[in-house]
This record gives sequence, structure tokens and C-alpha cells, in this order.
Amino acid sequence: MFVSVRPREAGGPPSADLYTSKMENGVWQPAKRYESKLLDSINPKCRLNVVTRDNLVLGVVSVHDFGKYHTMVFVHYDPATKEWKGPIVEAPFNNPNIDGACPMFTAGGDKMIWSTGLDRGPGPVSTSGGTVSTYDLFWLKTSDIVAYYKAKAGLS
Repeated sequence: MFVSVRPREAGGPPSADLYTSKMENGVWQPAKRYESKLLDSINPKCRLNVVTRDNLVLGVVSVHDFGKYHTMVFVHYDPATKEWKGPIVEAPFNNPNIDGACPMFTAGGDKMIWSTGLDRGPGPVSTSGGTVSTYDLFWLKTSDIVAYYKAKAGLS
């Protein structure tokens, strides 16, 4: 699964959508747009990471406001209906003046790790326009993130 900015139809406007592909007999198959009304409503997304923990399939979406910063929102997947569900819950550590997202989970799924940072320039990537140059890594127990989502979503 990956995010790509492409027109949904020939000649149409481009949109950031999720695509899937799979390898069959050693050959990657053409990418297909993953259709989800809930995920389509979150724009512009640049990443979706998923973890299953404490009887919940949690999706963490990185939202990129081009020219500004990344933030994160949480959703969940319902295996019974095979659909992504809300409510969409913002991460409690989003900060409108700090770039922070690009989450991932440890191999065992016990921790969610994400990067966040401010331009501490001058540095090799720093610019006068305030481009972020130094990032720090943060992590929380995945079970804490899941408990937070369940409480906010009324799933507890």
C-alpha cells in the first residue's frame, strides 16, 4: 500500500489516494486505487500505517498540509464490514507550529515511533524560509495510543 498523487480518471484533477499492488509469480501487478470513503475524506494524506493491538486495527494517517506541516489522525478498521471507520481522532501531540508525523511501529508492534522537529538552523538543510532541518524521534506504547483512540472514539 502506498500514497500517490494521480488523477482518478484520465484528464481529471490529481488527488492523493491510497494504492495497492501485489506481487504475483515474481511480477508486481499494476497499482489499483484503494477505495474508502473515510480515508478519501482525509486529505492530503501522505502515509498510512496500521497496527493490530488490544483487539483493534488502528490506522495512523499522516496528513500533509503542503507548505506547512504534517499532523497525525487515527481511524480504525472493522474486520466484520471490511471498512475503515471513524471517528477521525487527532493525535493529542499534534502542534500546528511543529512538523510531526511519519509514524511507524516497531516490528513487534509494541511502540509507535514518529519524528517531529523545528528548524534549529543554521544547518545543512536549513533555509531562511524556515524549512525544518533537525528532527527528534518520539515513541509511545502502542497500547497507550490504542487506549486513547478507543476512549475518544467511544469504543472503550
